[in-house]
Order: sequence, then C-alpha cells, then structure tokens
Amino acid sequence: MKPTRSNKIEVGDKIKILRMCNEPQYTNVEGTVTKVGKDCDGQPYYRGTWGKTPVYPRFDSFKRI
Repeated sequence: MKPTRSNKIEVGDKIKILRMCNEPQYTNVEGTVTKVGKDCDGQPYYRGTWGKTPVYPRFDSFKRI
C-alpha cells in the first residue's frame, strides 16, 4: 500500500499565502514552514521563511505547494 500524505502542515512544507488577514503585502508570497505552534487558545499557527508574521489557519488562506 502506498503511503498517503496527511493534510497536516509540518516543518519543511512549502506554502503559498493566498490571503493574510490585515497583511496584504503577504498575498501570493511563498515560503517554507520553520515552526508549527499553538496560540494561547490552542489554535495552530505556522512561522516560516516568508517573514515575521505567522500564518493562522483560522484567519488566513494558504495552500501547500
């Protein structure tokens, strides 16, 4: 059986930011995830090579590339 890839974003994954809440300069920026964490509410966020602002899946739109 062939292994399947999880939909879960992991360190090393490359993503393209489609829309970041209140940060239009990040639209269509690509980068590599360098940290996966959780905020104080237990919601995930991703930091990466795209800049200082983390991506929050509950607010921002992105896709793995």
